[in-house]
Amino acid sequence: MRRIVFALTLLLAVAFVLGGVLTAASDPPGIKWVAAKKVAGFDGADIYAAYCQACHGPRGRGNGPAAKHLSVPVPDLCTFAERDGDFNPVHVRFHITDRHQHVLMPDWDEILLYNYGQRRGYVDLAAFNLVRHLEKLQVVHASR
Repeated sequence: MRRIVFALTLLLAVAFVLGGVLTAASDPPGIKWVAAKKVAGFDGADIYAAYCQACHGPRGRGNGPAAKHLSVPVPDLCTFAERDGDFNPVHVRFHITDRHQHVLMPDWDEILLYNYGQRRGYVDLAAFNLVRHLEKLQVVHASR
């Protein structure tokens, strides 16, 4: 029962948040609404593909298929190091899991808790691996 309530709450929250930022177009938006899929393991690339790629794109550039339907630009995740002077894993983790930081992003901490059966240690491992994956995506200024 708790899972059903959480899944419905999550679905409504995502619909509400994204519904508020979708561009007003005469054609229906090209976003297909689906429930968040569970990720079987802890691989950062798999977690990114399941939860981040739709908006941020396969390389983290902010050009995923859902990005063009949002009224605000999706951040480029490849430039954390460039913008901050260095890649700070704690800072990046905070951006991902602090729901008060990003009004437009779903509550990934809650989604990861649901994915890993409310096991905080598993969530921490998954978030750590996701951050390490984002670190691999960082670019240097000359290649932009």
